Amino acid sequence: MMPFVHLHCHSYYSFFNGTASPAELVQRANELNMPALALTDYCNLHGIPEFCRSARQYGIKPILGIESVVAGYGLTLLAMNEEGWRNLIQLSSFAFLNDTSGMPTIDKELLRKHHAGLICLSGFAGGEIGRLLTDDPTSGYENAKTASQWYQDAFGDRYYLELRNHGIKAQETLFEQTVGIGRELGIETVATNDIHYLDQVDWNIHDILLCIKNVKKVSDEDRPKMGSDQHFFRNEAEMFTAFSGQDAAVHRTVEIADRIEPDIFEKFYSKRHHPVFPLPPAKSADELLRELCVAGFEKRYTNSLLANKAKQRLESELAVIQKFGQANYFLIIGDIARFAEEQGIYYTARGSSPGSLVCHVLGISPVCPLEFGLLFERFFDENRMPDIDIDFDHDRRGEIIDYVMEKYGKDNIVPLGTIGTFGLKMAIKDIGRAFDKPIPFIDDVVELIPCVLKPTLGRALEESAELNHRYKNEPQVKELLNFANELLLSPRSTGVHPCGFVIADVPLVDYVPLRKDHHDTVATQ
Repeated sequence: MMPFVHLHCHSYYSFFNGTASPAELVQRANELNMPALALTDYCNLHGIPEFCRSARQYGIKPILGIESVVAGYGLTLLAMNEEGWRNLIQLSSFAFLNDTSGMPTIDKELLRKHHAGLICLSGFAGGEIGRLLTDDPTSGYENAKTASQWYQDAFGDRYYLELRNHGIKAQETLFEQTVGIGRELGIETVATNDIHYLDQVDWNIHDILLCIKNVKKVSDEDRPKMGSDQHFFRNEAEMFTAFSGQDAAVHRTVEIADRIEPDIFEKFYSKRHHPVFPLPPAKSADELLRELCVAGFEKRYTNSLLANKAKQRLESELAVIQKFGQANYFLIIGDIARFAEEQGIYYTARGSSPGSLVCHVLGISPVCPLEFGLLFERFFDENRMPDIDIDFDHDRRGEIIDYVMEKYGKDNIVPLGTIGTFGLKMAIKDIGRAFDKPIPFIDDVVELIPCVLKPTLGRALEESAELNHRYKNEPQVKELLNFANELLLSPRSTGVHPCGFVIADVPLVDYVPLRKDHHDTVATQ
């Protein structure tokens, strides 16, 4: 049997349109001895870090991708190298930051501008080629050929016509026409499976997710459906069976995977991109940090019984900071602390940073680590980079943010994006509505869930005898709870961290994908 690689795969970060985590998808690829796997969530790159961590754990090549919306059509884009990853970041960010319709979209000219380092798969029924072939029986074939030539011109041999076979009879003609266009224009075809769940039996929970997403009931005849239960993680044999007569298109997935450079994500983020603290002429960051530390030391330890110990400790800490090139970081945090103190804004450091004498003499932490026996190594050594947490007066936090934005550039500082996940109670409510259960019935079940942090179904059944009884004796309750348990901790919404920000030396969009929330606040994906 020839090997095969899945190149079109949605995790649960395709909000309400995927059921498996990136880690679960990678684990399945490992179980099936697949050498690589692509993650192509809708429009966003939320799942890529988890995906790459898991791929590294199992020795699988991670292919960084996205299913984008280009001029209203679906298009699959895969990064071949670091330049391709940069372009994925740009395209995904642009789509979200300029979205006015709830569907992050890019146009074809922007795609042409950012095509370098990307492999492009045409999509299928939802792609431009597929839609032209399906919607216009008269001239659709010629129009689809023209559209294919545009992508071929833009991407060259990095453009492939995507074939799918999910057992949907209405798409059989589309399949054959796509093969015909590839033959006429010399464009290679590739077989994908548009994965939305791990196992075939999972189509049911995915179907419910689509109802929740579209505010529909399972009983609604006009609700969106996938058309078959074949959007699962097929193995090699199942793919070759589904694409009988198109073995080359199946095997071509491995050829495409071989074109992808290894470790793109790790190499890209191995470099540090700290914002640059403004330095006086002819003075390095290490020299300025030492100068400020000496001044702070004299202020705090002149005539102190701890002076000699503190001096040795200060020299030791500065040597570690210089060795790992972190002076800039301490200067920036120290400057923010100085501004807060000058403005009379209450603040304090917490966590492990009070273990640093440098933090104390810079005014970041009010605590003398020597007095309380706090260890610098718990805060910073070769295995642990420094992490300084500071709490500011809530009512004046905005002044701190404004100061940092003005100093380092508003495009260089962006709030941390957050992901809200399904809890058991919310999942019960959403699924109950999808099944059109009476509100009193749903509320009764929800009220039986114990009020503990992130309860699992198992714990809820253990702690609530009444819930356990109803689970065992009422099929409706059991079905509702079992489905709710499948959604537990799946992404449900995006948000913005109330006080976490990322700062870089250039606009953040050069390093991380960005998005907007419903309040128009820009945040990291």
